Amino acid sequence: MLDAMAAAGFMLKGEPLVGNASQFFRADFDYGAKLSLSEGLRSGLQVEMMFDPPVREPSLRRLRSFVAQARRQEAEVPGILCVDPVETASDKIAALAWRSCVRDRSSPKDDPTIVRHLHDLVALTDHIADSADFVDLALKALEVDAKRAKSEAMTGEALLRAMLLTITSDPLWRDEYERFVERFSYAADEEIITFDRVVEVCQRLVYRVLERG
Repeated sequence: MLDAMAAAGFMLKGEPLVGNASQFFRADFDYGAKLSLSEGLRSGLQVEMMFDPPVREPSLRRLRSFVAQARRQEAEVPGILCVDPVETASDKIAALAWRSCVRDRSSPKDDPTIVRHLHDLVALTDHIADSADFVDLALKALEVDAKRAKSEAMTGEALLRAMLLTITSDPLWRDEYERFVERFSYAADEEIITFDRVVEVCQRLVYRVLERG
């Protein structure tokens, strides 16, 4: 993977982070950005990969760039295997739960782009609305991610409750989310996913998981 990225012109920044008995790695690349960066945007490209098989059957999807969309052109990649949206949503809610729990804005490693998980969960709601697998997958992901929390006694369900309290009581989450959407969303004004909307969806998803937990 690293060799393929290098061959495509991406320059590795620092050393890759390898963890979970070499079943996971994260690497940062410089892609030669020409424009100044907005707050909340990474200075390079971050690639994360886990060497675990997907839980659900991957689905074939088209891949079309923003440029092709703007020009009303066909997708550059007509079909590529992707992780099922239900599995992605379960991973998203678990990642949001533990990351919001351990987040420290004063840390130089703080990642304000964590708010992207809120936006993505709403975008995925149509895929998980009638899914019988979502809750089970979310509970399994939360069980794993609870081990990353600062408290050894923290459970997946407790992470969800703490996440909901954090994003609804800390006004900076609203500010960070609205800046993120303003700078990075290409949606028309009437299609923008608002912070109130993401809170509503998160509450519904959290209660749905907790009812089964």
